[in-house]
Amino acid sequence: MKRDIAVARSECRESPISCTTLTTFAPTVCEWLTSAHYDDGELRETSTIGLFVDCGVLKLCLNDRDLCRTLYVTSDSLEGALEALEKALRGGTPDWRPWKGKKPRK
Repeated sequence: MKRDIAVARSECRESPISCTTLTTFAPTVCEWLTSAHYDDGELRETSTIGLFVDCGVLKLCLNDRDLCRTLYVTSDSLEGALEALEKALRGGTPDWRPWKGKKPRK
């Protein structure tokens, strides 16, 4: 995983979870959730994912805790939302929303 901008080192370590099914279906999403290092070896804080339903629409949000930003996708199914998230992350220009009042670690 390549880092978008320089950030301070995190104390987070590799995630101990198994992502076998998710790796097959959405490998980039799995990498964001479990990789505690950037390509250059520097530590990064792993991301989290939130799931909720609003007015009949399923929404996923990927929280990039290292860079203080969130990426939202919507669908009518969990599979569709994961596909949309995977596509956004692989597409090169996802619509990240910065966290108000928070700044990435330097």
